Amino acid sequence: MQKYLKIFQGKKYIQAGFWWMGENMFFGFFVLFFVALLMSSFVFYTYVFSVGGKEIQTGSAQAYFEKQVFENIVETWEVREIEFNAAGKNQIRNIFSPVFQAEQQEDLEEADS
Repeated sequence: MQKYLKIFQGKKYIQAGFWWMGENMFFGFFVLFFVALLMSSFVFYTYVFSVGGKEIQTGSAQAYFEKQVFENIVETWEVREIEFNAAGKNQIRNIFSPVFQAEQQEDLEEADS
């Protein structure tokens, strides 16, 4: 029971600390900046200094070229290019021209009657 009360009091202090940081934003920013600085320095230490003496082995990966795969890719691109160029080059109507607006007005009048 006493542990629960101590945890509850700790929660009270943490909540008060956050409340203080909210009221004093300038100092709260520095507190959060310091916490971020500590966390980033810990990550930097674990990934740079702790690995400093270890020898890293790199496997030699040999790249190879598969001509058949390359030819399939080129063929697919050519087919797509042909389909793209074969697509109709429709004239797009200018919706701001007076002719288009007159056509729209006629369509509306026909729909009303």
